[in-house]
Amino acid sequence: MEHGVAMIIRNLAGVTLLEIPEDCKLENLNLPNADLAQADLEGMDLSFANLESANLDGADLYWAILYSANLTRANLENALLCGADLKRACLRWANLKNANLSRDNLGGATNLSGADLRDALIEGCDFSGAEYSTKTQFPLGFTPARYGMTLVAEK
Repeated sequence: MEHGVAMIIRNLAGVTLLEIPEDCKLENLNLPNADLAQADLEGMDLSFANLESANLDGADLYWAILYSANLTRANLENALLCGADLKRACLRWANLKNANLSRDNLGGATNLSGADLRDALIEGCDFSGAEYSTKTQFPLGFTPARYGMTLVAEK
């Protein structure tokens, strides 16, 4: 990797889409179908990013800011999302199998206020301590309290 480049982002076909420089903010990023499996995105600002159908399998999204991000049909299996800001994010049909959305190491909650998780795959997903609001939309039959989630006021 070149000096000053923190990450190379490729699509699912392996084609390089973007070289991300160190200390770059990634809000408004438009990368549908990107292959970000095992990517280190800890603490990165991905607000309003379009990551529809992106492969984020095993990605480190600890403390990532995904405010209003489009994660429709994204593969977040085994992803680390502790302390992430997912307010108003669209996670419809996303694969969250075995993803970790529990509290971070400082006790901070993953925020799902106003997020859309309808039809998401959540088998084995850890939601313990995650926050949601009355505007959060869940898969049919999902009971937030059963998963250890906390209801908070919409801000």
